[in-house]
Amino acid sequence: MRKSMAAALAVILFAPFLSCASDGTAAGPDIESARAYWESGNAHFNAGELDLAIADYDEAIRIDPDYTFAYHNRGVAHSDRGNLDLAIADYNRAIGLDPNDAMVYTNRGNAHRDGGNLDLAMADYNRAISLDPDDADAYNNRGVAQYNLGNIDAAIEDWEAALRINPNYAQARANLGIARRARGY
Repeated sequence: MRKSMAAALAVILFAPFLSCASDGTAAGPDIESARAYWESGNAHFNAGELDLAIADYDEAIRIDPDYTFAYHNRGVAHSDRGNLDLAIADYNRAIGLDPNDAMVYTNRGNAHRDGGNLDLAMADYNRAISLDPDDADAYNNRGVAQYNLGNIDAAIEDWEAALRINPNYAQARANLGIARRARGY
């Protein structure tokens, strides 16, 4: 589970913006403190120090309760710890703040899938793909859910789509090989 979540988190780690007022200026006087905690949380996450990462994301959220990336990253850390209900709650909050972030839907879908709720996972992957049709991770992860639902042909289509987007996507290629073998190709 950590590998799939870490790939998604890597993109978030470098996001250059925070909560902003409608005129694009930083929201609140202590935004730099929130960002510092968020960056510290990212460093702890990358070092595998999930409890410290979560504590830093908690502090960033305390300072800026609308800090979408802090909720998202804390959700990833909770997911890696196996706390799927907490992860889903954080993803829900992030989606409430930014309903157009495909990556949050992909990660919430992963949490639903890991918790055994494949129907909700599929809905999240579908939403992620509708927001970002070039999201190879969403196709790959939807393929895993399709495969787990017994929809092997649909899984193959998703992994082929992921590989059209990113021909070097090793996990999608491995998944496709497993599915093709199951189909006797």
